[in-house]
Parts: sequence; C-alpha cells; structure tokens
Amino acid sequence: MTEVGWNVDDGCTRLSPTEPSTNQEAWTYRRGTADVVEIREHLEGCGDASSWLGREGVEFSDYAEKICRFAITHEAWVQGRLAGLVAVYSNRGHEHPAYITHMGTLADSRRRGIAETLISKCLNELQSAQVRRVELEVRSGNRVAAQLLMRAGFRPIGQVKELVQYAVDLQV
Repeated sequence: MTEVGWNVDDGCTRLSPTEPSTNQEAWTYRRGTADVVEIREHLEGCGDASSWLGREGVEFSDYAEKICRFAITHEAWVQGRLAGLVAVYSNRGHEHPAYITHMGTLADSRRRGIAETLISKCLNELQSAQVRRVELEVRSGNRVAAQLLMRAGFRPIGQVKELVQYAVDLQV
C-alpha cells in the first residue's frame, strides 16, 4: 500500500502519496460537508459495495437522507467528487456502541489508503468522545473490507445470514 503524507492546505487536510505518482491524484479530507445529493451519488457509485440497498427495498435517496441528517461523515474528495465515505451513528451516548452504517470508496479511488485513513479518523474521533465500542456489518464475501477492518483492530463477533458483524473496543 502507498504511504500517505499529510499536508495542510487552506484549512483542509490534503493527502497525497509521499512518493508522487502520475496516476494518483491528491485527495482532500473533510468532515460533515457532503450534502444529500453528493452522498446519494457516492452510494450509487460504490457499485457492489452498496448493492444491498436496492435488493433490500432501501432506496439510495432515502438512505442518503438518513446519513445526511443523523450520521457523522468522514469524507475523501477527489476533484470535487465524494470518492470515499465513512458514516457513523453515535447518538446514544458513550455507553452505547457507535455504528458505522456505510464505509465505501468509489472504484477508481480504491487501493490508495482512503478507506483506511477515513476509518482511522473516525475511530480517533469516537475514542476522543469516550465511545467505548464501534460496530458494523459487512457481507461475508467482502474480503477486502474484512482485511481493512482487521488491520484497524476490528474482530468478527457474529454473523446474521450473509452479514458478518465486527466490533472494536476503543481505549478510553
């Protein structure tokens, strides 16, 4: 995996490979800036990663609205486009687990450390807020997501149908 360097640019954190490459563009980290249309377009663009939405009767626009209204979003932007998104619900107090409802990166922005960085920023923020546990579910066949989660400290805690449940306990 490419190492990522942090540079501050006009108040936003700009991430770029530490060894410049012509085929990788810099991306910008933001928190809580995406609107409902940008989130919906991101969900639609994630393809297989979010394809469960249509199959289970959940509309992209409804899910995007819910994320926009109730979730904390950690966002990666490439050329004005929402390329990576981690959305987490943490509105029940630090005694209850936070729940990552969406973790996805557009296909043309994968394998650049975006998801790993967004998960890390999300977990660091939750830990600072004294949240003790974070949970999420991933389709059992999604090995890339499972490997990413394991590197971030998550462990499988159960399975319901084709969804594997993961959790990480944070040091508070």
